[in-house]
Amino acid sequence: MTSAMLPIVLLVSGFVLGLLTYYTMLLKTKRRVIEPFIGGESTADEMKFTGNEFYKQIKDTRFLNRMYYFSEKKFVDIYEVLRSVFRYFTAALMSAHTGMLGTYLTWLLFGMLILLYIYIRW
Repeated sequence: MTSAMLPIVLLVSGFVLGLLTYYTMLLKTKRRVIEPFIGGESTADEMKFTGNEFYKQIKDTRFLNRMYYFSEKKFVDIYEVLRSVFRYFTAALMSAHTGMLGTYLTWLLFGMLILLYIYIRW
């Protein structure tokens, strides 16, 4: 056997052994199928409803209604809050960039001076 054959044989034999174990366990287990049991009662065909309808009562409570309102308006989403803050500051920086090479070089020099000042003070 070559040096590459041993790992291949081990991988294939492990895969086959895993499939055999899976299928023997699949044959041994007994599955049971039962009716859904929601809220203490068995459901009938005319009682079928979606998860949205089931949890609508929870959403309509006074406290959670406000929480859902803030969540839908994305006031509690940290990503959206930080995104709006950074967009505010980047809008100011974007207006300062005119597309002229001299302006970009000035910004580059200004940034390097700030970093140099921070490095020296630290």
